[in-house]
Amino acid sequence: MTSARPHSRIVWDRTGPVDLRTDGGGPWSRSRRGVIALLFAGNLIMWGQRLDMGVAAPALMAQFHWTLAVVGAVLSACSVGYVIAQGPGGVLSDALPGHAVLWAVVASSRGQPSRPWPPRRTS
Repeated sequence: MTSARPHSRIVWDRTGPVDLRTDGGGPWSRSRRGVIALLFAGNLIMWGQRLDMGVAAPALMAQFHWTLAVVGAVLSACSVGYVIAQGPGGVLSDALPGHAVLWAVVASSRGQPSRPWPPRRTS
């Protein structure tokens, strides 16, 4: 008689077979759920800010004397950022593991100033 062996959840990745019972706790481990929750929250904040810009556009047009072309350029800036980032992001995610790409993006964005020019000196 053979003993019943527990079913091991084997999946294949780029390096070969991986047993999910011992490597990472499976696709819905606690750390992965946390990362998914943080990404969802960041995405929700981003879309909320984009929606707020559309609501504030008429007031900004009046205050800063913007034309419809300027408002269109401001509102489409998010889409332009997506288009610019998709190509390099796809190449990086094919070449490197996902966590390395995520941390590279986080690390590179930490040093960005809130505005690209120095404050004016009034003397």
